[in-house]
Amino acid sequence: MKHLLITYLIVLLIASCKKDPTKKAFLYGRLIDNCNGIPVSNEPLYFYQNYTPAVNWLEQDKQEALLEEIKTDENGNFYFSGKDYANKSTTGIYNSSIRLADGTKLVDGILGEGDGINEGDSYIKNVGDIQKNGMTIDLDVKISSLNGAVSYDSVIVYGLNENGVILTNSISNYFETTVTQTLYTNNYWIQGDESYDKFHLITTMYFYSNGIVLKEIGYNYFEPCLTSGVIIFEF
Repeated sequence: MKHLLITYLIVLLIASCKKDPTKKAFLYGRLIDNCNGIPVSNEPLYFYQNYTPAVNWLEQDKQEALLEEIKTDENGNFYFSGKDYANKSTTGIYNSSIRLADGTKLVDGILGEGDGINEGDSYIKNVGDIQKNGMTIDLDVKISSLNGAVSYDSVIVYGLNENGVILTNSISNYFETTVTQTLYTNNYWIQGDESYDKFHLITTMYFYSNGIVLKEIGYNYFEPCLTSGVIIFEF
């Protein structure tokens, strides 16, 4: 009986080790539907090197490459092994992404096992919960309608939707509107960076005044599952 108990404990230990993602995965996490937290099982996921930058101006960037394809388990967990593209000296895959079958990027950044690209950076192997259907957020967009003594005729913001959001409602020297936006891609760069573990939105804004067009690019970051946020541009 004692020997049977010992054998059972050994088997249980081995099984638990196999289920521990830190024991076998180069990169791991869990896929959930959205902010409701419901796991998505049996979903194909793809780990990509987005592109490899050229080493000098005479060369071109290398095209994106699929590194590994897996499926989530019954609890939505996923494990990328790193086989054939990672080893003990690999501290992370720079400029990489986890994608759905249709190409939608769920996670973007420096991904994998190790200390990032700089000595002393925190481990970023576990990307935690990522959302298949993104997060929906109401964005209050406020952009100054005055630049010194110049009043803008209108402002168009791209990145919030395909056609651009036209801001013409001027309130107290601001163009102001609220836009409902679904954000998909989570940024995972070096821990402590402004974009780490946040949803990001890049907006391109065109300001029109008497035939003059001015362009501004905004980089905005939002904590996961926020229901509202603010984008403010002032000059």
